[in-house]
Amino acid sequence: MNASTQGDSNQIHASLATSLISQVPLGILMFAPSGELQHLNDLAIKALHLQDQPVLHMHLEDICQQCHNLNPHRIRQAFLGHTHQERVQNLHVQYFPVVQTDGSVWASITLINMATSTVQVAGQTPATSEALFEISPDCLKFLDPSGRLLRMNSNGMRLMQIDDFALMEGQQWVSLWPEDAHPALLQSMQDALNGKIGRFQGFCPTARGQMRCWDVVVMPIMEGHQVTGMVAASRDITETAELEKKNREISDRQEQFINDAAHELKTPLAAIQGNLDVLLRYEDIPEDEKKEILQDVHQSATRLSRLVSNMLQLARADRAISLDEEVPLHAVVHSAWREVQRISPGHQFDLGDVQSIELYGNTDRLKQMTLILLENAVKYTPAGGRIHISLQQEEQQAILTVQDSGIGIAPEHHHKVFERFFRVDRTRVDARDPGGSGLGLPIARWIVEAHGGQMFLESALGQGSTFKVVLPLEALE
Repeated sequence: MNASTQGDSNQIHASLATSLISQVPLGILMFAPSGELQHLNDLAIKALHLQDQPVLHMHLEDICQQCHNLNPHRIRQAFLGHTHQERVQNLHVQYFPVVQTDGSVWASITLINMATSTVQVAGQTPATSEALFEISPDCLKFLDPSGRLLRMNSNGMRLMQIDDFALMEGQQWVSLWPEDAHPALLQSMQDALNGKIGRFQGFCPTARGQMRCWDVVVMPIMEGHQVTGMVAASRDITETAELEKKNREISDRQEQFINDAAHELKTPLAAIQGNLDVLLRYEDIPEDEKKEILQDVHQSATRLSRLVSNMLQLARADRAISLDEEVPLHAVVHSAWREVQRISPGHQFDLGDVQSIELYGNTDRLKQMTLILLENAVKYTPAGGRIHISLQQEEQQAILTVQDSGIGIAPEHHHKVFERFFRVDRTRVDARDPGGSGLGLPIARWIVEAHGGQMFLESALGQGSTFKVVLPLEALE
């Protein structure tokens, strides 16, 4: 094709595009790769209140300064192949790429007035309907008034993983959805049949069985004042729905954490305040009683300090841990074992087979995790009891085991010991211990999981406990 023919072809395509978007019953703007506005129709001019402003061929930045409903960042993202939709006042705005015949990517915007929009198709040509269908990045479906599927655009078939639409043509649209979505879907269809716009969100599987979450808008097709059919536009919002679910879970965990923390902080604070009130109120308290009261205050303050420290660590649990150190795990185990052995001379410490193992991770966090397991064993093992630790490699996994001969944990409590603030309801073995925060094991498990590992518990009342940590070694070179 010579340059002249190419130019004539581009001119024909431009004229055709202008003709089509002037007939499509949506507000439409199209930007060339240079950022220049090349096409817009009357509905877009009306929706953006541009009747008195000559904006054709203006640059997107200048247009967006005049039209605050348009987002220049979203337009630039469309040039890169991204789609986006948002609600701005009464407008439903969609940004998406349109690939031209020469391979260039234009940015297109559709505008729907959600308060007054209906789809008018009377007198439109087949080319217009085709343009309306194929210009959308969403799954578009034509339905008859009874809700039967008549047509689906190519993007819709791709999103729904449909190879041959003929296999479902004529089926009831509602039959493709799970039963729990039927009420909202039927209500949206009824809204469209009443000349309004229906909308709902729900989960529906693709033709290959992949469950996806969809944001669906159902609009009436009007001929005069009569509804002759419906257009259903479904947008895949699975990633957004999963993100919202994750955010809700994080919010729920934070709320539960705050409630639990407030409850746990009351006990040591009340003990400190009560004991200090006694000292201030009664001046003639014997010295030995004063000493006992001060010891209680110190014990409560120690517990409070430990509780606050652990709470701060768990509050950061949703942040990523740096795992870029080459950690000699055997050295970490030896260091933690020596440290606990020095402060707990009343127990028998048995250092088992500690193999030389290195992995990528966080040295400080792995040592903290090991100390938590050893200190937990000390806390629930009577004086003279045995505490055993070992480190072995099995295939591409490091196995850290901490075993004690302590009081053990009842089977019904196994899953609870990793919950925040849970403590075994049993008399403390070490009376000198100011009481745990109930946060040690949750912190240990968080560290293990941040390293891609798992933690297991084997225990029974009166038979001691065994905590086993399994860490992957795939990152080793």
